[in-house]
Amino acid sequence: MTNKSAKPAATSANQPNGLASIIVLGRDDKAKPHASWFGASEEEIARKAAGLMGMATLTVSGEELEGLSRRLPQGKVFASGKAFVPFVKADLFEQLAGHLPEAERELLKPHEPPEPFDGETVLIESWDKLSIGGLVLAWEGKDAGWWEAVITTIHPNDLVTLQWCDYPDEPRAVRKRSHIALLHPKHDQPITGKAA
Repeated sequence: MTNKSAKPAATSANQPNGLASIIVLGRDDKAKPHASWFGASEEEIARKAAGLMGMATLTVSGEELEGLSRRLPQGKVFASGKAFVPFVKADLFEQLAGHLPEAERELLKPHEPPEPFDGETVLIESWDKLSIGGLVLAWEGKDAGWWEAVITTIHPNDLVTLQWCDYPDEPRAVRKRSHIALLHPKHDQPITGKAA
């Protein structure tokens, strides 16, 4: 589902004072911690990439975060909309995660792989009716496009956890609401008739 052939540009291990604008952090499907910094010119696209990858962002403000950001590698955003966010040491990751709201910290904790969702799926008629088991389309990047997924968890801060319908054994994905779409209420009806 994802394009693994793209190569990131070379990154610098450290950054001159004041270059970091935001930090992107999260875990991969093996629960390994990743984090990197992005400058002001990439802040908007880095936030979008973080949402697409189910990662969190921190605005670099204050001496502590500025100091932590200097210990991080620089990130890189690909044309696909995803980002290169390298591995970091667990203790550094935990220090960064301590600056996140509690709900986001909880999402970044390592968890055992969940059992595949086997409940009843439903088509969602409107955004105010998002629910567990709701069938949606979720964005998986410019190269991969949109895929059917089932909502398994609804979190605060407009985040949802999803299971891919065609790939139930893949790790769960976390997406912002802006990266999912509703299916038509008659999506599951058979196609009949002919085009004029």
